[in-house]
Amino acid sequence: MKTRLALAAGVLSAALAGCSDASESGDADLDRYLCEQSDLDGRFLQLVSGAFSRDDLGGLGLDPAGRKREYRAAGMERGRFVFWKESLPKPPFDPPMNVVCQVLVFESPQQAAAWVASLDADAADLAASGILWLPGGTRMTEELAPIAGARAFRVTAEEGPARVTLIATYAAEGNIVQSVFAGDRDGRVTSDYVRSIWDSQAVRLAGE
Repeated sequence: MKTRLALAAGVLSAALAGCSDASESGDADLDRYLCEQSDLDGRFLQLVSGAFSRDDLGGLGLDPAGRKREYRAAGMERGRFVFWKESLPKPPFDPPMNVVCQVLVFESPQQAAAWVASLDADAADLAASGILWLPGGTRMTEELAPIAGARAFRVTAEEGPARVTLIATYAAEGNIVQSVFAGDRDGRVTSDYVRSIWDSQAVRLAGE
């Protein structure tokens, strides 16, 4: 288990090694929009969290120069994220589930809503839309019915022994875009589970 956790943390840490400090005064308040352990049934360990700039995010995908220009034109400014990994009992067990919750800040509410509306079932676009990792081989995507009001997509990616299936969700609120990405190796994640995360967040935020 420790080996699996270290590997997952290492992959994400390596991806973020070049990230700048994208935080600004008051940005820590955005963390309330990120999922907490209580939103995930308490079965998860927090591995990594932090802030990133628009260029950090654009630089993680294919054609980083083009992606950075696209995000700049879209009015994207910066973001914050938290990465959770499912805590499992002793083996044998199913592959662990990963959850990344993210918030992006845009210059205006109109730009945030337009960015969510512009998303389509394109594997490269979805892979570059968040702080997440997908194998670079065969990728299949499909749009799902909205989940808790959020646009939703299923992405399956496979390259050699590496395989990931995740559900990616996006919702604009004011000038921010909230996302929940949940997946695992064998595609056990369901829309109902992702909906439970969104519903728990909504209840928690309403009570603050």
